[in-house]
Amino acid sequence: MGAWSQLFNVFDPALSSLQTFLQAIAVLGAGCFAAYYKIREMFAGPQEDQMYSQKTKGVFLGLIFVFIIPILINIFKTLFMKS
Repeated sequence: MGAWSQLFNVFDPALSSLQTFLQAIAVLGAGCFAAYYKIREMFAGPQEDQMYSQKTKGVFLGLIFVFIIPILINIFKTLFMKS
């Protein structure tokens, strides 16, 4: 990678810390949203019940992407750092 690897090594610790921070915030946010939607689902009618169920699934799907994307970034980072 030449000159880019030196620049990357400067910012790598900050990016790793930012990644960990965003994952922690995402877990807390997803937990809060899921709890909110489940509470609303308990007091909702049949049609609203289905809507809140779909929103809860969306929250958990988003949470999955929060953890998959950094893993993919680390895989690509190791591939490009070797060359």
